[in-house]
Amino acid sequence: MKFEEIKKAILELSPEDRLRLMREVGPELWESMMTDPDAMAQMMPQCREMTSRHPEMMVRMREMMSGTCGPEGQAGRKR
Repeated sequence: MKFEEIKKAILELSPEDRLRLMREVGPELWESMMTDPDAMAQMMPQCREMTSRHPEMMVRMREMMSGTCGPEGQAGRKR
């Protein structure tokens, strides 16, 4: 498949399948990206745009990265 065909197919996925794709394929893509010193700099404009549209997700990401929030719920507490 060509890149544009793959892109079109991904964009046509259901939200559930997009999430599944990110979970299953995302780690491999990120690993490839981490080997390119300029990759993160190239992604920063998209990251800034996404977080400006969804500031609550930036708060959540900070919590997760600092270890204060786990999959069980806020601050790692089970509900």
